[in-house]
Amino acid sequence: MNKLKPNNYQQAVNQTKKLNGVKVPETIKESEKDFFHIMFITSRPNQAKMEYVHKSHLQVVNKESYENSKNNYMQLGYSKVVILHNPYKASEKPVDLVEKYSEQLDTTLENLKEYADDNNIELKSTKKADVQAEIAQWLEENQ
Repeated sequence: MNKLKPNNYQQAVNQTKKLNGVKVPETIKESEKDFFHIMFITSRPNQAKMEYVHKSHLQVVNKESYENSKNNYMQLGYSKVVILHNPYKASEKPVDLVEKYSEQLDTTLENLKEYADDNNIELKSTKKADVQAEIAQWLEENQ
């Protein structure tokens, strides 16, 4: 089962960062990428601690359900509604791993091969650009 990063992830994190107890999921199932992922947040006062207790749950809905209900969510008692994934919004630009790790990868092909040997990275290519991509992928998975 493949997972994807939600396209509104960073915005959802920013909207919920002050709400203690609310955790934004970092991934969604690839099979659900064509649906809206909506976080419903309720806030209840805790009289003993003089603070609010926040709880969230995630719901996956199709476009028709979302369009029919989007104006009624607050009336249903939710304090905050956060769209985690909108299938009709362009996804965030994929991260270029070679660019991300450019400082470590800006060296000769021989040094890259030596680095791969030292870290038990099995290289499939002999071209410098491909070797850089393979090492960048390994760095992403192991750091």
